[in-house]
Order: sequence, then structure tokens, then C-alpha cells
Amino acid sequence: MWPPHLAAFLAPMEQSPWIGVLLSVRSTCKHVVIPEEVRSRAAAAVHRGFADHEYDATRTFFSHYGLELPSTPILQPEFRNPLFLKTVCRGLRDVGERKLPRGFHGISAAFDLYLRATNERLATALGYNPKDEIVRKALKTVAQLLVENGEGWLTRSVAATAVDELLPGREYERSLCRGLVSEGVLVEEMTRPTENEQKEVVFISYERYADHAVADLLLRTHLDTASPEAAFDKGGGLAFLQKKERYIASGLLEALCIQVPERTGMEFIRLAPAVADHWGIKDVFRQSLVWRKLDAFSEATLDVLNELWETQHDNTDTLDMLLTVATLKDHPYNAELPGQSASPSFDAGS
Repeated sequence: MWPPHLAAFLAPMEQSPWIGVLLSVRSTCKHVVIPEEVRSRAAAAVHRGFADHEYDATRTFFSHYGLELPSTPILQPEFRNPLFLKTVCRGLRDVGERKLPRGFHGISAAFDLYLRATNERLATALGYNPKDEIVRKALKTVAQLLVENGEGWLTRSVAATAVDELLPGREYERSLCRGLVSEGVLVEEMTRPTENEQKEVVFISYERYADHAVADLLLRTHLDTASPEAAFDKGGGLAFLQKKERYIASGLLEALCIQVPERTGMEFIRLAPAVADHWGIKDVFRQSLVWRKLDAFSEATLDVLNELWETQHDNTDTLDMLLTVATLKDHPYNAELPGQSASPSFDAGS
């Protein structure tokens, strides 16, 4: 409705010096939805939620809900969203927890709390039994399609058709896909215009959740913990991860660096050595050491860390990682690490 009617709607408002109109629209959609004649007269501002204020926001919310402040980095991209932060805090309090667990299960726990609350709201709005966990099933469906598609997005028609099959026979306003978009679980966007067309696409709004959901699906489908190497060998279901010419998103690589050792006790880079050639692997491996469960470390973890340690830049980034976990009492790489029998051959250029 906006493109043809917005200017007419605003015209009488502009006659009053006492009335202002605020329009909220996604940046990628403003050229499609807001007519040029309106955009040319409007003042624009970008709202980024709690971006650059994640720590202050987390401290305020966690304190309000009586929770322990995270001793490791928070889920920064996600905690920029005020609704996500509030939902996770309320969820932790309601289930009697005072802090987030670590590892993939910790990351999953945060999103599970959010999805559980979203499922309750949509069950009431759309009239289904919340015990059916429709929201979780919908995201598993989307994750499966993302794996098959090989992209981080789906066309709107493909996503809507697949998701709405879970609650069929509904008009658009009461459809499941519409509900998931309204709740912010899925995002509808427009791709950048090309010479031929501009596509409407859908993706999971929380990138970290999407990466871990895809990694979880890949590992559950193809990885046999009794012989994990087979999945990555030639002909294995995960062999594509070792192809140097294949682009693998850094978020997915980080999720695999966390989940593989948590499931197998072995390092992802040891099972699939060629992934060491993927761009950004050093950074995502170091980040995985912050996020993974404390029992998902081995001698091989330390060996891989040292093998990826090559430059002065690596010195700085590795020191940042060690400082991040330094105060965690039971973390294998905490401040007591130099006094242990094994420690990284750390040289900060002193």
C-alpha cells in the first residue's frame, strides 16, 4: 500500500506544525517502499538497537532479572536486538537458571529460550497447540533448505511454501511464514537490484543461530562419531568442506570448530585438514576456544592453536583470546595456563 498511497497520507499531516510522522522501514526496502518524492523531503536516521552498547545493555538486563553476568563475550550480534535480550533473560529466570551454559548447547539454550517464547506467542495468535513446537520445526525446515540451496537465503516463494506446509490452508495474514516474519525470526529482504531483476528473499534473522543450525544438521546427517574421518574423506557427505575452491562462510566454520570436538573429542581441522586453507580459519578457530564446552579440549587443540600461530597479528589475536578466558576458573586456557605442563609457545614480541 505504501508506494501509491504514502504521499497522499502525509499531505494533510504536513499542513500542521505540531504533527510529525515517523516511518520505520528496513534499509534494503526503503527504495522499494518509500516513494522518491517522500524520501527527498524526509530526514533519515539509522537505528541499530543496542549496537556498540551491548555490554551496558547486557549488564542492565541481567542485573534486572537477577542473573549472573556472562564471564565470556556475550552473543554480541544477537544482543543488539532488545527483544532478543529481554526474551533470553526472562527465559533464564523462568526456568530457574542464573547463567547461560557454555558450548553449542549454551548457544542453543539462548536461542531455545527465545524460540520457546516466540512459539507461545504465535500459538496464541495463530491457534495451534504450543506443544507442537511449530516454530522450531519451521526453522529446521529452513535450515534444511539452506543446506540444499548452498546460500544464506531462500527466495520468498520457496520459504513461504515450505514453512506454510506446517500450518496449511491459511490466508496470508494468518500464515505461519507471515507470523515468523512479524516476530522477527525470519527476515524478508530485497536483494540489490541487478540488470534484470530484484529478488525478494528470506533468511533466518539471527546469523549465529542459522550457522549452528546448519552445522548441527550437517553433522547429524553425515557424521558417525565411531569413525568421524569418513564423513570428510572423498565421497563423504562433508567432503565439500575440504574443497579449496568452495567458499565456506566463517560463521559455519566457527560452528563446526565448536560442534565437532564437542561431539567427537577431535578437532575439526584434524579430521578435515584442508579446511586450514579456508580464509579466516585462524580467527574462527580461536573464537571456538572461547565458546566451546570445557570438556571439548585436548592436546590436539593446543597443537592446532600453535600451528595456526604464524604472524604478529596472530600474537595479538591469540592474546585477546587468552585474556577473554583468563578469569574462567575451570577453563583449560585460563590465567593458570603458563604454570601447567602444556602451554602455547606464546611470544607477544616482548
